[in-house]
Amino acid sequence: MNKTTLSLCVLSSVVAATVTNVLLREGTTTPVLAQALVRRPTAPTTGFRAPATNQLQPAINDDASLTAEEKINIAVYEKANRGVVNITTRIIRPDFFLVEEASEGAGSGSILDKQGHILTNFHVVENAREVYVTLFNGETYEAAPVGLDPQNDMAVLRIEAPMEVLFPIEIGGSNRLRVGQKVIAIGNPFGLERTMTVGIVSSLNRTLPSKNGRT
Repeated sequence: MNKTTLSLCVLSSVVAATVTNVLLREGTTTPVLAQALVRRPTAPTTGFRAPATNQLQPAINDDASLTAEEKINIAVYEKANRGVVNITTRIIRPDFFLVEEASEGAGSGSILDKQGHILTNFHVVENAREVYVTLFNGETYEAAPVGLDPQNDMAVLRIEAPMEVLFPIEIGGSNRLRVGQKVIAIGNPFGLERTMTVGIVSSLNRTLPSKNGRT
């Protein structure tokens, strides 16, 4: 190995280690990329040993590896996710020849209280003949509508479920919202798992037309 090759080896190792440290320091969730940087050195294998990848991987379960923002996201999800439910519906609609045809719908809802009241969107249960609510533990209950507000696209359902499996969502207020504030949305529209999305308040006091023309 000549001096030029040895210099390239050292330079490649330094670049890979630097980029890997930056990735881990920024709290990336893609440690595979960090492994790839180490596993594919540009230098010849003779006389060169890449650092062990297990020394560069962050401890996923170690709180010290999480950023302050990640800790907040995790805490919110762990507190609220059991209060998010999956809603499935069975709808009967006439087809082109006026023959009734069954179809299914799905959406998400939030548990309001220990009495089994569920808040969802009106369009989720509109024209539904049957409505079912699936809780975090996989148990499914038939639901009945107790309040419908088509103009504001809201509906309240009720299920008969034991109080110990109902985890109500804490209700907040919108009067202090500011554009740019962080927003976390947890949903379960397909019954696979409760998913979380993070965003911001993009606008306030926005008006949208309803089906009956009201804004």
